[in-house]
Amino acid sequence: MLQRYDDYLDENKNFNLDYLDEMDLDPIHYNLTRRFIINAKKDTLKGIKHDIPERMRKQIEEKLNIKPIKEFGDNYAEYYHDGNGALQKLLIEKQGQVAGAFYRKELGDVDLVWGEVTDKIKHKGYGLSHIIDKHPELDLKLVSEIIKNGKLIKDNKGRIRIQFDNKVVGIKDNWKGDKTNTWIVTSYELQ
Repeated sequence: MLQRYDDYLDENKNFNLDYLDEMDLDPIHYNLTRRFIINAKKDTLKGIKHDIPERMRKQIEEKLNIKPIKEFGDNYAEYYHDGNGALQKLLIEKQGQVAGAFYRKELGDVDLVWGEVTDKIKHKGYGLSHIIDKHPELDLKLVSEIIKNGKLIKDNKGRIRIQFDNKVVGIKDNWKGDKTNTWIVTSYELQ
């Protein structure tokens, strides 16, 4: 049975698949890629680990010129510009990254990385694992809202943060001096 066009568009919107239109795929590859991604995202929403073929991920990266940071591990490119889906995926995987999980006009793509906790006692580290370790009370679903609606602030030391109400997302605009990517280093609530 053919899917109604308005249902198709709703599905594209609900699963953040607009980037597929930018990939210039033939209709067969477009629909195949779309179906693989939707099935994976549906399982992710249920908390089930489900991957798309690595070849599809590499094609997404290539066609959209996504440059993940190698040191952060696997890049789940199917969650490009799908912040909430990226959060859920990394919570399941407990490793890796989503290069371009979020988008902010002034910053461009913002990566979400699993990162690491480098000192459990002092709660030091970076990325999603650090946020969970240091701020377990923080509702991670708010990260998307903070990035979308918050005020961009750059302090006198060059650090970047996005603040919405009393919640903050800390942004890093380089990895070991390489300014290729902008990524989330932490998030917290102001006291």
